[in-house]
Order: sequence, then structure tokens, then C-alpha cells
Amino acid sequence: MAQTSGFELGTEGLRLTRRALLVRTGAAAGAAALGGVFAEGRRAFAQEQGFPGVASGMRVISRSPINLETPIPQLRTWITPDDWFFVRLHLPGYAQLNRDTWQMTVDGEVGQPLRLGWAEVQRFQRVELTAWLQCAGNRRGHFEPKAAGGQWDRGAVGNARWAGIRLRDVILSTAPTLKAHHVAFEGNDPHGDAPPYVRSVPIEKALDPNTLLVFEMNGQPLPVLHGFPVRALVPGWVGSANVKWIRSIHVLDQEWTGPYMKDLYRINLVPMNPANKTFNFAQDFVATTVFPVNSFFTSPTTGATLPAGPTVLSGVAYAGETTIAAVEVSVDGGAWQPARITTPGTAYAWYQWAFSATLARGSHTLAVRATDSRGRTQPREALWNPQGYFYNAWDVVTVQVS
Repeated sequence: MAQTSGFELGTEGLRLTRRALLVRTGAAAGAAALGGVFAEGRRAFAQEQGFPGVASGMRVISRSPINLETPIPQLRTWITPDDWFFVRLHLPGYAQLNRDTWQMTVDGEVGQPLRLGWAEVQRFQRVELTAWLQCAGNRRGHFEPKAAGGQWDRGAVGNARWAGIRLRDVILSTAPTLKAHHVAFEGNDPHGDAPPYVRSVPIEKALDPNTLLVFEMNGQPLPVLHGFPVRALVPGWVGSANVKWIRSIHVLDQEWTGPYMKDLYRINLVPMNPANKTFNFAQDFVATTVFPVNSFFTSPTTGATLPAGPTVLSGVAYAGETTIAAVEVSVDGGAWQPARITTPGTAYAWYQWAFSATLARGSHTLAVRATDSRGRTQPREALWNPQGYFYNAWDVVTVQVS
């Protein structure tokens, strides 16, 4: 188990080590308090028959914290239903807030700090955006050798219609100073004596008109596990930046220095030897930001049995902040052939595609790759990194035809 700055990285995420906690709190009582909070959360989940607002067929990556993956067949629609949308939490427990008493503060490098309740939020201009959201660890289970963290397959992603207000409008209403270079979102996740969940983005992304504070998902109030009443939507960027249950927004002169920025969600810029253990995440790696181009099959799924003859292969394609220019399919290592785009995606909403093939009896290997509008094509192999982020190699499935 990798250890980073007083935290240990396990399959379920970041955990504060006992020694680090004692150092931070100055007393063993702090460790007992943290253990009590976490144990209480685990007992509560064990007593539940399911998870609120979630379909019963979701794949459970972990129960505490709650991490649930969407089965591939549920990703065949352009819009992913709320109850089939993947769930990624970082800490045991989740915020259960009352919209009428909820408040959010905006502070830091601003001339006019704000405290906003639900009514104040509604006074800003309402906007809508269809956008996909993806966990940085989506397809982590495909890395070889294995990377640390939950072994997600392809289903830690979904496409939804979001509604809310522009973060830009909120930030500008505070009269930010010239030192405003980053904006950090602090979530309301129950965290005991562990650090709160906070992620930051550069001011340029914060002021982008597509970066939102959202309160609706697919025409309904945000489900509780998706951040009710208000969460951040940072389209095209690493899922961890889309902080749920917003409690505070901090306008900063530098990137946030907490563990979820300096110890987690960091990646090497160049290839590395997986056997190398001499690195330091904070010093040698950079924060994950914009997703690379990606695509995968939604039909068929690997291991499926198909009838011989004509068939239609289908899937989705998307790229962080750019449109998709082409999707190509290869059958049994043959030449890449163009697939048809079947739904009008955007720089933030995913594209659906289809490809007609005729398959003879036997075993067949199918591969798909996408190219974005900047000419970047999915690689044959993804950039291996210790925490298993941004896997975007060709998607390959093997099927039997009878």
C-alpha cells in the first residue's frame, strides 16, 4: 500500500494513517474520534438495503466510501438516467442537507466575501449544459500492471443534462483581487478529523462560462449522492474537480495544497517504469486536469455471443473540452474503418457512434479508437501511472460468433 504525506492509498481511496493523525491532532483521542466516525459510517451502510436514488443493478466497487459503477448496457442511451449514473465518493458517509437551511460562502482573494443561501443562488442567471462526467479512474482495471485504487471497468462515466448558474457570475460578484489565480471548492462530505474534501482549478477554468454550480440533473433536483443541493460542474475535466455538496468556495493566489491536490489525482507527464517506487507525488507529478480523447464499446460487451452475419457495433466517444472528429473500428487487426456518428455531441456532451460489420462464425477481436478536433487519437497503450488515472487506450472486446 503506497503511503503519501501521512496518508495511505488503498483500493478505496485516501486514508489518514494513525501516526499522521496523532501528529496532526496532538492526541490519541483524535485517532479514536476519527475511527469512531468512520466505523459509524460503515455500520450505517451495512444496515442499508441499498443506496438512495440508485438502481439495484449497479456494480459495487466499494460500500464505504460508496463507489458504484454503471453496467455497460445502461450507457447505450445518449442521456444516462440519474439512478444509473455512476457514484464516486471519497470519504465514508455523505452529506444529507436541507435546501432551505443550506448555505455556501465565497471568500479569499475577494473584495466582497459572500454568504449565499438557496434563494440567493436562484437570483443568478439559470443556464443549462449537457455534459459527460467521468471518474479519473475509469477503466483503471485495464492497466497492466495493476494500478492502485478501485478497479473500475468502463462504467465510471455518464452523460447528463445539468442546470445551474455560472461560477463566473458568482466569482465576479465578489470583486476578486489581482491575486485571484485559483478557485477551490470545499465539499460538505462528513470527514471527522480527516481533512475536508477540497479541489481547486485555475482561475481561467473557473471563469469559463461552461463551468457551473449545478442544482438539477436531467430535469430534477440533484440526487443526494450526486451532491444535493449544489455541486460543481467542471466540464471536460477530471471528475474529482466536480465537488459535491458545496460548502465553500475559496478564491486563492495558488493551487490548493491539501491532500486531494498534492497526494491524489496527480499523474506523470512522461512514461515511467512501474517498478520505480522512488517518486514523490507532490514534487514529481502534476495535477490531473483535462481528460484525453476516449471511446469504448457499449455493444457488444466483451465475451458476448453474436449470430453470424450482419451486426451493428456501437459505443460512445468524447474528449476533454474538444469535439470528436472521427471514430474508427478495426476487426481482427484489420484496417481502421470509419464509424458513423449517430448523435450530435459537443465539446462536453459525448457522441454516440455505430459501425456495421459482417462477422463469420468463430472468435473475433474488435477495437475502436477516436480522434478529436485537434488531431489527437487514442493510443494503442495508455500512459501507465501509479494511481491509474486517464486510461484511454483503444477499447478492445472479444466476441464469439455462432
